[in-house]
Amino acid sequence: MTAAAATEDRLLLALANASDIGNTAEVSRLLDAGAPVHGMWPTAYGKAPLIRASTNGHVGIVRMLLDRGASVDATDDHGRTALMWASCCGRVEIVRMLLDRGASVDATDDYRTTALLWATKHGYVDIVRMLLDRGASVDATDDSGSTALVCASTNGHVGIVRMLLDRGASVDATDDHGRTALMWASCCGRVEIVRMLLDRGASVDATDDYRTTALLWATKHGYVDIVRMLLDRGASVDATDDSGSTALVCASTNGHVGIVRMLLDHGASVDATDDSGSTALVCASTNGHVGIVRMLLDHGASVDATDDYRTTALLWATKHGYVDIVRMLLDRGASVDATDDSGSTALVCASTNGHVGIVRMLLDHGASVDATDDHGRTALMWASCCGRVEIVRMLLDRGASVDATDDSGSTALVCASTNGHVGIVRMLLDHGASVDATDDSGSTALVCASTNGHVGIVRMLLDHGASVDATDDSGSTALVCASTNGHVGIVRMLLDRGASVDATDDYRTTALLWATKHGYVDIVRMLLDRGASVDATDDYRTTALLWATKHGYVDIVRMLLDRGASVDATDDSGSTALVCASTNGHVGIVRMLLDHGASVDATDDHGRTALMWASCCGRVEIVRMLLDRGASVDATDINGVNAVTISSCRECQTLLRGAERLPRWHRRHSLATWGHAANKLRG
Repeated sequence: MTAAAATEDRLLLALANASDIGNTAEVSRLLDAGAPVHGMWPTAYGKAPLIRASTNGHVGIVRMLLDRGASVDATDDHGRTALMWASCCGRVEIVRMLLDRGASVDATDDYRTTALLWATKHGYVDIVRMLLDRGASVDATDDSGSTALVCASTNGHVGIVRMLLDRGASVDATDDHGRTALMWASCCGRVEIVRMLLDRGASVDATDDYRTTALLWATKHGYVDIVRMLLDRGASVDATDDSGSTALVCASTNGHVGIVRMLLDHGASVDATDDSGSTALVCASTNGHVGIVRMLLDHGASVDATDDYRTTALLWATKHGYVDIVRMLLDRGASVDATDDSGSTALVCASTNGHVGIVRMLLDHGASVDATDDHGRTALMWASCCGRVEIVRMLLDRGASVDATDDSGSTALVCASTNGHVGIVRMLLDHGASVDATDDSGSTALVCASTNGHVGIVRMLLDHGASVDATDDSGSTALVCASTNGHVGIVRMLLDRGASVDATDDYRTTALLWATKHGYVDIVRMLLDRGASVDATDDYRTTALLWATKHGYVDIVRMLLDRGASVDATDDSGSTALVCASTNGHVGIVRMLLDHGASVDATDDHGRTALMWASCCGRVEIVRMLLDRGASVDATDINGVNAVTISSCRECQTLLRGAERLPRWHRRHSLATWGHAANKLRG
């Protein structure tokens, strides 16, 4: 940058700042010093000094800059002129001065907004008048398609609306959403403007792109006076928007009582529906508007009309727990056993959701106590499932079938037991519920309660004679289920009540095997104390010891070995516990198994020994331990591969090659040397 350019930049920055803060003397000095009057400082959003002074209302500086030749229509980075900024900020004198100096009255910024639109949006009456007097286009639109009349009507600038209309503004001009000034004024509650627009001939039933009229907008927002005015001017009372909603449906949904009354008085169709089939009564009942429900019924609304989901007003009111509305609908003859598209009656809905008062009311009005939904579930089942104690009592007192089953075969007792509702289980049993009834999976209440850990319910069911060894369709007893899920207290209780400790499921898996798989130490101990077979096998010939070894449960392995578990038992792949532990790197378990006499060279069905697997998997400590216990280095699998050739671990190979040169009895004395060699390799 040349020295002259640098000087000009400094002068421009100083001029911009002085114009901003209104330092007239400094502006004069800088202009005299040659500051560029047309320049735009880049960090000020491209605002020339004239724009900055006009924005901030510095009249003297604006005059001075214009006198020195500043461009009156220069724009900033958003395309805004000084006139736009002055109009936006309410600078009356500056607007007059700029117009007197020839500012373009209809220039637009990057958003197609004129000075008139800016002044209108902010409500500057005097500036609007001045711009109109200078020929501003009254119907110019911004990039949303809004005219000044639309903007003024939206923002409630009464005087500006009158002025624009007096200057010939198009009363029905629309924005890009098809909304007129009347719609916006109605939507925003501008009573005086609505009256004025109607007096000037605004179309009362014009619709926007969503088919919404001014009446619908006013109704949705609850503007009673505007609704009255529009109706008095002939607005169509049953016009619908693009969701099919009439004004009555909207008002009923939103709880505008006065508007509902007014619409009905003007002949609104009381049973008109929206696109979901909902009438005003359905909507009012759904949203809990008691007064509106009464009013609609008084005007003859169909009490049993349904929406597209076959749901009546009674069903909606019941689902939401609106007691007064339910009472009112029943008193007006609503069908007490009508069902929705899931087959649920009001009684089923009320029982599910825990609305005690409504349940009582429905029963008093003759609701069918054993009516079922599309899944065959009665009110009693739902109440039992959801823990509604008072409702269960009430339904049983009214004769509900205690052993009715749903489509999955579940009774109320099974549902309550599954979900842990102790009080309900007691109540059902006291009313004679079948304690051993099963669902479609063959599960009794005892199996369900044991699976889910509900101790109190298990005790109660056993006290009522539940079969302790009943099985579900997978052959699982309550003991197997409780052991699988780690419920210690229930396991103890079932054993105390004589549960078969070695009962198996369809995979021949005992409670001990399941408890071992999941690492439940206390349950394993308890089962062993009660005589569980320590060497029982499942369908994969896997013993508890093998499962504990595979998962690395050291304490359980110790316990099983102490109880006499066969240390060399094999699974269906021929693997012993030692092979499994060596493969998975469980050092402590390998030591424990060897100490209990595990065969060090036992092979699996592929002829692989524990040493081969440990070597293959890089288990250095286990390789050392097995060699120390005399494992054969020369043994080969069915493919002729030995521990040395199968390993990619250099430390393991060093130990193994060293062992090849020594008799087994001498290895113990040489392990320290091999270990030192392996450490050198690591280093």
